[in-house]
Amino acid sequence: METNIVIRGGYGFGNFGDDALMYTIVKELNEVSTDVVLLCQSASYINNILPGVKVVDYHKLKEPVHSKLLVYGGGTQFYHFKKNTFSKGLKDKIFNLNHIKNYIDKRIVKKNFIENKFQISNYASHIALVGVGVGPFDIENSTIERKTAELFAKAEFVGVRDEFALKKSREWGVKKPILSPDICYSFNSHFLDSYKNEAEEIKKIGVIVRDWNYANGGGEYYEKLQQATEKLKEDGYEIKYILFDAESDSYWYSKKDKLDMIIWNPEKDTFDSFLEEISKCDLFITARFHGAIFASLLNTPFITIEVEQKLKFISETYSESSYSWGNPFDLEDLYSKISLLNENYVQRKTYLTQKMLAFKTLSDQMFLKLKEYYNQLQ
Repeated sequence: METNIVIRGGYGFGNFGDDALMYTIVKELNEVSTDVVLLCQSASYINNILPGVKVVDYHKLKEPVHSKLLVYGGGTQFYHFKKNTFSKGLKDKIFNLNHIKNYIDKRIVKKNFIENKFQISNYASHIALVGVGVGPFDIENSTIERKTAELFAKAEFVGVRDEFALKKSREWGVKKPILSPDICYSFNSHFLDSYKNEAEEIKKIGVIVRDWNYANGGGEYYEKLQQATEKLKEDGYEIKYILFDAESDSYWYSKKDKLDMIIWNPEKDTFDSFLEEISKCDLFITARFHGAIFASLLNTPFITIEVEQKLKFISETYSESSYSWGNPFDLEDLYSKISLLNENYVQRKTYLTQKMLAFKTLSDQMFLKLKEYYNQLQ
């Protein structure tokens, strides 16, 4: 199979953040070519989001996909976590029939699986990394980190989304990496213009949660967060839990009947309908990176739950409008941070909006450079 552009990403799993990444990069690259193939997990809902886009399932790939340009399309595609084998979330997943089915399906098609995120680069004439994050690499000099370094070194266009990825790319021999924020800053603005935050104080809090089955004690926030939100409700705040990924976050999904929860379902939801619901919040507490990104796009201050380093980084980036809540997840510390954000709330929103618009400009500029690069290949 041959095509002009292949976009490789962790799409098709029903994760809101990855779905937004997918939508953004396809729309941008369609401006220079309609011959675009998504290399990701196949899912019927993808054509609801992007009608007519061609999807090749990388779990069932029997022959190489040759391309003029291979694009790694955003997100943290390169990492190596140590997993907490007996974490609560993993125990829940053992009894989740969907996860068992997915595991069996992948084992069945494994004999046909010739693609991985590194191997596919051998079939591309040119390589671009666009708005990607890297790490952590919990095992020093792991095979995954070495292969990541080799891929970055041979790519001709490297755009990374944070200072950590910028530092690593330079260590790996990239001469002129582009520092650009997450590509969701170029998410189609017509979805966002109707959902401006007009609040003058915090009354409704959106709590974006995720399962965390990895090292660093991130999963220890589960019970403490639920204690905190019960107390916040007693104090008069309205609380909405928000789930970006119902399949992966089985612990939190099992709480859907107990907690007041908004759940992204790409089979029936649209970006408009989902954003309309979550935009009613005046503050976000988020364990997901794209929860912070969309909080900023919705002009809403946020607190990150520091389960991994990128949550801390994004909070520090919006230092006047954000705080990070880290292990040991002290409840009084969280209440204090909410109170601080409620002070001068309107001014904090103004600062956040200014910062967000600057990042949007950088992301748009990065896409302009990518499209110029592609046109030079013709």
